[in-house]
Parts: sequence; structure tokens; C-alpha cells
Amino acid sequence: MMKKIILLSISILIGLFSCNSEDEWLNSFQTLDDEQYAFYVADALEAMNMPRPVGSYNYPCLPGMLAWKDLKSSEEMKRVLRIPKKILKKQSTQAVIQALWELPDFPMYYYLSSSTYLQNIVEQFFFNDETYQELTKRSDAGACLAERYYRMNITKTRHAFYNNSLQLLLSQHIFLDQLSSREKKQLAKEMMSRIEVIRKVLKAESEKPIMSELPIYFCLVRIMANSKYTPMLAWMEEDEDASNFENGGDTLFIETDSHFPAKILELSTNFINEK
Repeated sequence: MMKKIILLSISILIGLFSCNSEDEWLNSFQTLDDEQYAFYVADALEAMNMPRPVGSYNYPCLPGMLAWKDLKSSEEMKRVLRIPKKILKKQSTQAVIQALWELPDFPMYYYLSSSTYLQNIVEQFFFNDETYQELTKRSDAGACLAERYYRMNITKTRHAFYNNSLQLLLSQHIFLDQLSSREKKQLAKEMMSRIEVIRKVLKAESEKPIMSELPIYFCLVRIMANSKYTPMLAWMEEDEDASNFENGGDTLFIETDSHFPAKILELSTNFINEK
């Protein structure tokens, strides 16, 4: 019994020492005020078209800061981009989303993965992230993600990149489950209108729009399936490709068969107009 108590005490002391060491390391970076910090997340803030949420976390070190080049490994980069749990749990839901939004790679997740499956990309970049895990615990996460989606004003290609990652989050059933039927239809309507917006913006900058349209089709299918929309469920029952796309979001279905995205848009239009 005494041996167990000693081992437990040692474990607690090691844990406390580790926490103190981590705090000391994070506090060793130069502290910036919000105005100074905003310089390093300028693209993220511009893409939002909304005020930065109160209580948002300022990462101690980001690309572009002098200290970033002094980080010795990818592990140190991960550590400096990890929010202390005691802070994360006290943040508002929008501030939690903001922490994801300001991660250096957030707008590029879709392009950094070699997978053609959108769900794999979500799992690869989000599922093991403590900030994402905290977001899944918030009952208003779906509404907050949708609000952010509505507020976006896409006028540049890099805005579309943030839009991609936001749609990957919105495609998750755990967040769609939190929305009412009316809210899901409104979201689908906004997504359909966004296809043309993205096409115009990317065309103006000589970019290929299809890459930034793919997450929209995945979201639309997920929304209709989540809503138990009968024609969508029937299509999934009749066509294995439709079922597979809803499950994994393989973009090859969209890129190689023009009838596939046309079918999604047809169903989405009827879904939105259904009384």
C-alpha cells in the first residue's frame, strides 16, 4: 500500500514539473499585444469578415515571427501551437473556432493531404487536435460554424482556402446534428450560391475553381443525408457511388463524372424548395 502511495506521489510531482516546464517554455516567447499579433494572422482575420472573438488565444509563436526559425523540430512547432487546456475550456465557442482558424496550415488542409477523400482529410488534420476535440463538446458549435460561414465575403482566392476548411468542419454530422431542419436548408442554400461566387473569384485570379467547389458538394450531400431527405436516401440506396461519396467524400466522383455533381445540385435545389 505504501509503495502505491509513493508511486502516485512521484507521478503527481512529475506531472506538476512537466506542466510548470511547459508553461515556462511558452512564456519564454515575446508577448505581443493584439494589434501586433494581428499582423501575423492578417490573412485569417481578413477572410473572416467578422470581429475577432473576445478571449481568442494568441499563439506564442507563428511563422514570420523571429522565434519561429529558432524552433528545433516539428514537435516544438506543434507544442507552440497547442492551447493550454485550462485556457481552452474557458473560451467561448467562437474563440475555440478562432484558434483553429489561426493555425498556419488551416486554410491549406485540403491541399496538404494526398488523399482524395475529404473525410480522410478531416480525420487527418482535426480529429487528434485538442482544440477540435473541445469544439465537439460544445452544443452551439454547429450554429457558430454556420454563423462564421454566412459572414464570409469571398473576394480573393485565399478566402476560398479558408472557406474550404470551414466547409470540412461543417460537413461533420456531429455539428449538423445541432442544426434544425430550417437551418440546414438555409445553409444548403448559401452553399449553392457560393459555388458561383467562388468560380468568379478564382477565374479572376486564373485559378481552377473545381478544387474549391468539391467541399461544397460534400457538404450538400451530408446536409441532405443528415436531414433524412428521402430523395437523397433513395439515391444512396440505388447508387453505391452516392453512398460512398456521403461516407468518405471521394472527390474523384465529382471530377470524373459531370452527371454526379449535376445530380447533387438537382437534389439540393429540390431539398431547399421543399415545403
